[in-house]
Amino acid sequence: PVLSAAFLKLDYAAPEQYQTAKRGIPENEGPWTDVYALGATVYYLLTGQKPPDVTQRLSGKRWDVVLPKRCRLKHKRQWKKFFNHAMALSIQERMHTVEEFGEELRKLLE
Repeated sequence: PVLSAAFLKLDYAAPEQYQTAKRGIPENEGPWTDVYALGATVYYLLTGQKPPDVTQRLSGKRWDVVLPKRCRLKHKRQWKKFFNHAMALSIQERMHTVEEFGEELRKLLE
């Protein structure tokens, strides 16, 4: 038998990775899964705080990504929109490629 283990970082793993961890079979994972983790990493780099815990977001306590109150990013509304697109709980609502991620990020940084 083949044994596998999944190591997930609560603040960085996409929702579909939790399904994989539960079932032991990768399902619905793709480039969009990496986009989620990339979005979470950029969130941390720009805010200095861990991104929202996906398990709490999935439980419905707060599904959207918000910026910390002390965040000093200019154009907060656009950044919030960016993070919600990169870290959407639904695969269909999330950016699907790293190229798309980079394109949206470049627009914000111009």
